[in-house]
Amino acid sequence: MTVQRRRRIIKRQRSSVGLALVATISFLAGMTDAIGLMSLGDFVSFMSGNTTRASVALMQGDVARGVLLIGGLVTFVIGNAAGVMVAMRFRPQAVLLFVSVLLLCAALTGDQRELRFLLLILAMGAINASVEQIEGLPVGLTYVTGALSRFGRGLGR
Repeated sequence: MTVQRRRRIIKRQRSSVGLALVATISFLAGMTDAIGLMSLGDFVSFMSGNTTRASVALMQGDVARGVLLIGGLVTFVIGNAAGVMVAMRFRPQAVLLFVSVLLLCAALTGDQRELRFLLLILAMGAINASVEQIEGLPVGLTYVTGALSRFGRGLGR
């Protein structure tokens, strides 16, 4: 077997494992978003939707809900920055542990719906920092506003 063929095989295997990992993490992110949507009625990954809902809430005079949704946008950026900092300081795998701890904390909040919402968004922001690219190709894990995600990553760097 030639060296070039061996390198192609290794690259193909690494790409396959990477894509499987991304698919699994994306499924986890989707489930987290579903939990947030079902339990709170708001998105934890769809920041454009939260921006729209915040605007509607503020226009209708529901200031508390509007502020919560805007706080969710800020929390997403902070989560993204925190995920990047954890990945740079430790390893990208540590981000998954960080996200797991955040999800556990969200599960233990009891009746504090707003806190659960913000913890889920924090986890969603962090999970987007766990994988940025595979074999040089950019990978997005959730449907997020790209500008917010890039801003959070830049803040983390």
